[in-house]
Parts: sequence; C-alpha cells; structure tokens
Amino acid sequence: MTGPAPHAARWMTPSDLAAFAALLVPAVPARETLGPADVYVLGDGPDADACATRLREGLEPFGLRVVPVPDPRPGVRLVATHRPGPPATWSGAEADELVADVRAERLGHWAGLATAPPRLRTLHRPGSDSTGVVEFDCAEGTFVAKTGPEDVMLAEEEHVRRAHDGGGRIFPTPRGYDVRAGSATRVMDAVREAGLVETMFRRGQDGLLRADPARLEALGDHLDVLTRWHGSTLADGEPEVAPYLYVDRFRDLPESEACASLGARVLGRAAYAHAFETPVLLPDGSRADYRELVSWAEDTYPKWRPVRSSLVHGDIFTSNLMRGQDGEPRFIDPRSAWDGVAEAPAGRGDPVFDLGTLLHAISPMVTVLDACERGVAAALLPAGAPGDGPVDATAAVPVADDPARAVLLGRLERLTADWGDAGVLTRLHLASACSLLGWLKYAKVLRTPEAWWSVFLAAVADLARARRVHDGLGAAFTHDSTRKGGHPR
Repeated sequence: MTGPAPHAARWMTPSDLAAFAALLVPAVPARETLGPADVYVLGDGPDADACATRLREGLEPFGLRVVPVPDPRPGVRLVATHRPGPPATWSGAEADELVADVRAERLGHWAGLATAPPRLRTLHRPGSDSTGVVEFDCAEGTFVAKTGPEDVMLAEEEHVRRAHDGGGRIFPTPRGYDVRAGSATRVMDAVREAGLVETMFRRGQDGLLRADPARLEALGDHLDVLTRWHGSTLADGEPEVAPYLYVDRFRDLPESEACASLGARVLGRAAYAHAFETPVLLPDGSRADYRELVSWAEDTYPKWRPVRSSLVHGDIFTSNLMRGQDGEPRFIDPRSAWDGVAEAPAGRGDPVFDLGTLLHAISPMVTVLDACERGVAAALLPAGAPGDGPVDATAAVPVADDPARAVLLGRLERLTADWGDAGVLTRLHLASACSLLGWLKYAKVLRTPEAWWSVFLAAVADLARARRVHDGLGAAFTHDSTRKGGHPR
C-alpha cells in the first residue's frame, strides 16, 4: 500500500462523541412522538450545573436521562433528539421549552385516547424504585404515571394485575403499561394519602414522633382488607422466599457492597465490622449480639417457619397505605424481589412478613426517619453513639418497649388467629428486624453514626424479641428474662 501514513488513532472524548451525534441528528426522520433519549448538557461551571439540575427536575420524572458532559467551550449547549441540529448555545427559556414539549407528549401518550387535553396536576416524590411519579387529569379521570427501570416496573405491573384479576382489589386500578428504551411507565388510578402519620403519631417533649396507642385504630380498615386478602389466597407450602428473608438476608446483607460502603463511611470500616459482634445490653438485663441472634434464627427456623403462603404486598409501610377516590383502603408500591437475589414467585410469600414490615414502620422506623430528616437523630440515643466495647441500648428510643407496639401486636394476633399458625408472633418480630436491616443500605437516610446505630440496635432488639417469644417469655423487655430462664451473658 502506498500513500501518506495514516494519522495516529485516538479515543473520542465525550465532547467529541456528543458533537458527532449532533451532526447525525438532522438526518433522522421527523418523529410522530418523542421517545426516551439521553439529553447531553455540554459545558463547565455554574451555568452548566444549573442547566443540568433544571433539566433533571423537569425531564427525569418523565423517563428521560440528563447526562452532563465536560466541555471547555463558552456557553451551555444541549444535544437532544428532540431539538435537531448541531449543538448551539441554549438559554434557560429554550431548556424550559424542551421540558414543556416532553411533558406534553408524555401526558398525551399516557392519556391514550382522551378526548380532552391532559393536564399536569402534580409531581410526587419518587420512591427508591422509581424515577418519577406524575399525577395528571384527562377525560377518563385522574391518573398517576409511575416511571422507573423496566425490570422493576414490569414485576410490579404483573404483581398488581395478578392481584386485581384475582379479585384482590387492594391496589389502584391499573390503566396501562408503556416501555421505551429501557424506561417503563405504569399508569393507574390516582389515590390520595391516608394521613396516617398525622393521625396516629404525636411529637413528644423530646421532639420525637411516637405512635399514639389510642389512635392505632386508624389502621383498622387497611388491616382488615389486607388480612382478608391474605386469608383468601392462603395455600399449603413454604414460600420460596421465606428462607432468604428470615435467615439468609441477616447473613448476606451486612456483607453487601451497599451496606458495607455506607457503614464504612459513617462508622469506619473496622467499627462497622465490629458492630455485628458487639454485645448489646437490652432493657431486660440480657445481653445478645447480632451474630448470636442470627445463628439462633438459623438453628430454630424449622420450628417457626411458615408452612403456607399467600399473595403478598411485600413492602407495607405507612407511606404505602393510601385512599381511593371514594375513601376506600388502597396499597401502593408492592415489592416482589429483594436485594436483586431473591424473589417471591407469582407474588406469593409469607403474609406475616407483610404485617411485620408494618410493625417496624409503626415502631420505630417512622420515628427514626422523622428524626433523620429533621437532623435530630442524636435524640434517639440520649447517651450518644456507642464507642468501643459492649453497647448499652437500654435508653435507646428505638429499643425501648413502645406501648403502641404492644397494641398493634395484639391486633395482628387477633386478625391472624384463624390461620392456625403457631409461629406468627415469632416471625412478626423477625420480619420487623429484617425490614430494619434493609435500611442500612440507604445512604440518603443514615448519614450519621447516631442514625446508623438507631436502626441497627432496633434490628438487634427485634431479633431478641423474636427469641423471647419463641422461648415463651413474651415480647416486652420489661419482663425480667434473667429470672425466668432468659439469655443473660
């Protein structure tokens, strides 16, 4: 071969790639509808950061992704299939026009054949499994579009439709399902908040929210609907997911990257590892450490394991208990998979786990979350975050016996009495502990040592309560187990 030597090859930078993609955009035929696409924000400095933030807030709830790209050229440029042409300096007004275009198209698509133009009502804060929750009006009524990863949304849609088609109308009525480039949207009837926290919780002199035992009746119709649904779908056979949730998760989750990285950041790597082996002094005078209690659960599992399954929600929390348009109880955000490694096939699991997740919400997780959100998590541990050596949890608010917890336990025991399941009360506390453990991977919530220890000690306390109940001692720590054959150390 003759001719000049080829130029040395080099990798394209993100800016090169974005500019190259923009040159191809004019050749793309006009679209009838807008599809999900990455929107590149090219630029550096405060203006570029502000533009990216503005677009994230406006576009991500509707299924688009905003990608900042470092670019030293002056000005801020956008590369998006929605605005064909080479990248050019864009103003804030033009960015707002892009947001308006996308919103109008998505609302129109979700509304389907509505005879009246849809109207955006409000944006709700998305949960951990979604990127956007949009409430809008159209000719057919008021709907909600929930957008998130395709695998998560598909599992949720199948779960809801299975319950709905089987007569278990506990979820908002599903209205449609849409997938575009890996981003999926569930459309359903709108529901409204039940206001349970405002109704049931009161702020004490220490500034912490606590459930009022006299006001737990506000849960009544939700619990009645839920347990009737459980009871009507009960079938013999151990749920496949039960061994994971009641045993394996306690061993696996502390070793997971999400939990370990958060623990190392908040406590330090060595202190995090040591916490799971540290003796904890509980209010009944007994001592127990996390590893010991998990070993007990593994050894005794055959004695209290679930032997029947039902259709389950999977993630009962106060924020997931809603009201329909006529005030009827409704449940949102079901879960059928945990930690990416365990699933409840066909939506079937242990109904007691549903009830235990609600138990952990009422006592103590609503209290903990409120304290964390307000920046007063230290109030949960009046003696301060533990140091080296055994941990005295006797004064920790999430560990102490809560009168509301006893009232709720009594209600749950009555509601499940005809299930003929001797292990209900043991598993209620274990499910609560398992749910608490799951919070140890949420960096947005547990930002201080006090917050981390509050949740961890509450999980240890629930494990200890489960062992007490199994041994016939009762769940309340005020009972002196050291004189009744308990587990002093």
